[in-house]
Parts: sequence; structure tokens; C-alpha cells
Amino acid sequence: MSEPAIPEPAIPFPRRSVLKAAAVTGVGLVAGGSLVAGSGGDVDNVPVELVEAKDAWFSQRVWSLSGNKVLLKSDGSPVPPITLARRIYRPRSAEEIAGLVKSLPAITPIACICGGHESSNAAAFASSDAVVLDLAHLKSIQFHRDGEVMLVTVGAGVVFRELVEAVKGHRCALPVGTGPGVGVVGYLVNGGLSGYFSRRLGLLGQRVVKLTVVTAEGEMRVLTPEDELFVAMLGAGSALGIVVDVTIRMEPESVVRGAEQRVVAFETRAQAVEFARGVLRFMKVHAFPDESVSVELVVTGTKALVVTVVFYDSFSGNVAEFVKPLEDMAGSLKLPVVAKSHWASWYETAAALWPVIAGQKGNPLAMLQHCMGTTGIPDDGILDFICTTVVAEAPLDEAALSL
Repeated sequence: MSEPAIPEPAIPFPRRSVLKAAAVTGVGLVAGGSLVAGSGGDVDNVPVELVEAKDAWFSQRVWSLSGNKVLLKSDGSPVPPITLARRIYRPRSAEEIAGLVKSLPAITPIACICGGHESSNAAAFASSDAVVLDLAHLKSIQFHRDGEVMLVTVGAGVVFRELVEAVKGHRCALPVGTGPGVGVVGYLVNGGLSGYFSRRLGLLGQRVVKLTVVTAEGEMRVLTPEDELFVAMLGAGSALGIVVDVTIRMEPESVVRGAEQRVVAFETRAQAVEFARGVLRFMKVHAFPDESVSVELVVTGTKALVVTVVFYDSFSGNVAEFVKPLEDMAGSLKLPVVAKSHWASWYETAAALWPVIAGQKGNPLAMLQHCMGTTGIPDDGILDFICTTVVAEAPLDEAALSL
């Protein structure tokens, strides 16, 4: 399998000119994966906390980099696991962010770090002329009501452990990710797909009702669904502005009845392929037609097959009977079920993997994720392709953490 090459960063053209030519006021533009900020004077005059020890910041703040052990630069050399950013700032407010953006030349690439989990390598790696904004100080979590609807407003530095613990206290639920250190805002502006909860609660980005952003011009704006930019922001990542906080609509915790997880050990890739084939067919027959359940299969580089079944409030069957065919499948292939877990609520399900993830160490931890999808229920040919090509050939051994 050939490795993708990362081109050397080129000097960007004045993107504010492109912005005006497109006649979209106050929207940033991405080229080479970085947000272009507004123009202005000397950044040294902006009273924003500056990170002096960049290498130490990188090793402590960045939990994972996608494929940083296998990606190559255009000259064939490996991408070093360090940041190339010119400067790293830790702003404490929207006003500081706006002032910093206005102070920068118009061609300055800006990248934002929320939780330190990299999906594209653009933000943490950055480039030698880039400025990184570490949003870790923006930790506010505020709950309020709009009639019968419970809302939560989350700062851009909040991570899922903090949000889940807070939401638990209000007996509510959200389609969150399983990583405790994943940044909430970074997750939702890239869509916010939750393997455990999205089938019942949708994407986290779909539950947003308000955004506070700083635009490429350094202007602070509050966006609602009536704004064209609001719709564009959800799914665009950090391409169109810097999100300061976001207001999200919640649901009662009772929407999730509970979950079951089975961890199956394997020795050979052929065993993983056969078990995956059986689980995918189980999903096609029993889960896809039934919107009261969600089944997730994860194949890891540590030779574990993790099957998680989440049961929603509309599920009326017997939990043990639903899960038993998965256990029998492992037994028929002579694969041991090395762990069984039962979670009785949304909170227990959302927090279940925190101890496991906390035990994963690295500096930084390398990660590969391999994903694909279909617009409808896949036929057996697609399921076989996933097993014989994706599961069988994915470079699971190329990174310390590979899923």
C-alpha cells in the first residue's frame, strides 16, 4: 500500500481578497488546512498568553496524531511529531481572539486546538508561518431552558469528560464521543458523529442552536439557524471561523436504556476477518432494520474485536437474547470473549471507555482510523469488501493505536 505524501506548505495568497470576491462578509477561507485571519499590525502588541516551550506544549497537549508514523513529506522523509507553528497562544476570551486575529497580517494561517486529538494533522503540525490558538482556557459550561427544551452552552476549550459529567447532573443526554479528552467544539464542527448515540440523537452538530464565532475579519458574531454562515459552520471544521462557544439542545437521559459490550481476542488477521464478517451480517439483519438499537464493531491493532450494542428507549426486546448470537459467533470461531460489560444508563455508556483510553500512553500517541459508509443498507458484496480488503489489509500495525 503506497503512503500518501504531504506537500510542502506554500505561501498563501491574500485570502481576504478571495473572501471579498466571493461576496461573503466575515467568513474565513481555508487553503492548506489553515484558517486565514484578518490583517493588521504587530502581533506582539496583543496581550494574549504566549506559549514559550512549544515542544513541551506539543507533547503534553496533543493526545494523538492521525498516522504520524506513516505519513511522508513530498521529499519522502517522515513527518516529525512536532509542531512547526511560529507561535502558540492561549486566549482567554472572544475579545482576546478577535484582537489577535485583527493584529495578524491577512495571509497568516491560523489553526485552533480544542482537545488535542488530531484528525487531519493540520492544526497541531501547522506550518512555519502559522499561529496556533490553544483554546484550553475557554472552559465555561452553562445550562438554561428555552420553554421545555434544556440547553447547554459550551466553551471551545471544554472536553467530553467535562461536558458529560456536567450533563449527568442535569439528567440529560447528548450524542457525545467516547474519548474523554476530545474537544467538544472541534468534534461538532466536523459533524459530530457518535457511534454509540447518533442513531437515536443524530449528529452533535445537528443539535446546535447558536454559535459565537470570531470571523476572518476579527469580528465577533452570534449565529443562529437563520444565518447562512451558521449552516456552513457545522461540518466545515475550523474553515469558516473560530468558534468561541456553542449552544446545544439536549434530550432526557432516558433516551438511552443501556448498552452491552463484548471484547473478543484474536491472533491472526484471518480470524478478525471472519468474526467481522459475521458481525456485519448480524448488523445487517438485526440492527439496521431496527432503529431501537445500534451496533458498533471496532477492530484494533492490539488484536481485539470490540462489539458494542446500545439500546435506546424504544427497544422492547430482551437484551441478553439480542447479544447472545454475538457471543455464540465468537465461540464457533474458537475466539475467547475476554471482557463483558453492561452499562445501565446514558452516562455509564458515555463514560465507559474513559479508563481504557486513560491507560493508553504515548508522546504523542499515533493513531490511524479507517472509515467508509454507504447511503443505504449495504449488500453482501460491500460487507465482504469491508472484511477482505479493509479489515484484512488495513495497516493496523503501523501505529500504536489503530482502529
